[in-house]
Amino acid sequence: MVSNASAAREAAADVRDDAKRASENIQADIDALREDITKLARRLSDLVSSTGDSALRQAKSGIDDTIARARDTGDELTDALNDAVKTRPLTTLAVVAGIGFVLGAVWRR
Repeated sequence: MVSNASAAREAAADVRDDAKRASENIQADIDALREDITKLARRLSDLVSSTGDSALRQAKSGIDDTIARARDTGDELTDALNDAVKTRPLTTLAVVAGIGFVLGAVWRR
């Protein structure tokens, strides 16, 4: 019976050793996974940052272009109005009076 008890102890020790190795392997896998997730998060952050910067630059460029076109259109309109006032002052006065009348009628309602 002593040999059975001894064999049981050895088997239990082997199971403990195997469980310890498995636990160490699992812990190493968890650490590696944690490190991989950290690297992935950094890469994703860098990607979002660079994409966001690019999108911001494109939006700013689009806004700058729109503002420039609006200025050009405003300048052209101002020039056209100045020309109209100089070449046809009475017609311009009649148009302005008509616009004022329409705005006054809308304002009252």
